[in-house]
Amino acid sequence: MDSWLFSLNSIFVIFSAFISSTLYSETLTLSEVIDKAGQQRMLSQRMAKAYLLQNVSESREKGQIKLADAIRQFKDNFTHIERHHSARNLRDELGLVQKHWLLFEEFLKKPYTPEHGAALLKQSDQLLSAAHHYVIKLQFITGEAISEVVGTSGRQRMLSQRIARNYLAYHLKLSGNEWLDRVYDDLAEYENTLLYLKTFKQNTHRINTMLRKAHSNFRFINQGFDGILSLSPERLVHVAVSSTEMMLYRMDGITKRYAALETHQNTSLASR
Repeated sequence: MDSWLFSLNSIFVIFSAFISSTLYSETLTLSEVIDKAGQQRMLSQRMAKAYLLQNVSESREKGQIKLADAIRQFKDNFTHIERHHSARNLRDELGLVQKHWLLFEEFLKKPYTPEHGAALLKQSDQLLSAAHHYVIKLQFITGEAISEVVGTSGRQRMLSQRIARNYLAYHLKLSGNEWLDRVYDDLAEYENTLLYLKTFKQNTHRINTMLRKAHSNFRFINQGFDGILSLSPERLVHVAVSSTEMMLYRMDGITKRYAALETHQNTSLASR
């Protein structure tokens, strides 16, 4: 009897958690869903970065922790995106994200070799492309300037992780791409987008302050890559990883503030 009651309670807890999660997913605004979908772009690169980081001797444990956290967050986000009403007309696009995620997940389970590392990065780019396409489709549904800026700001998070990913690929001497050139290309895009976001008319004072801080983090890492800071290769790996973490943190906060602008505007309109 006690065993039966325990099983029943377990089922009730699981069912309650499912209902709670589903209700949460349905209450998300479109901008909040775009934020989560945009995080998937970032996570595709973050997981690849963490996988490579496991093979930098002094960062092995840190890479393992970051990889496990990123995988968990990607799966949680996918669940909320899938349950939101906005997914009903985008089943094919979401199915493509899931297809590339399942392929990428298998790559993440295999032990590292330089050849496998290079192949894994290609697969992370396939997942990134599918996730980005889904974000663009969501932005098209809304047709709102705020939703577009949420997607644009959210892409900065992805760039921060791709910069670190590509520098680790360069440090580990992976074949297949001009990794350092790609680092500089992403740095240029990151800065140009920061300058664009600064022109957004609906920026609050807090958002402008956060954008200035993000630019300061960018300048520091840019100096490291340009050799101005005279860092050893090992030290530059540490700077690349830690600085891009701060760039991610800044842009995640900014993106969430942009997403909150939509909620505030909708509340204001409803009260008129």
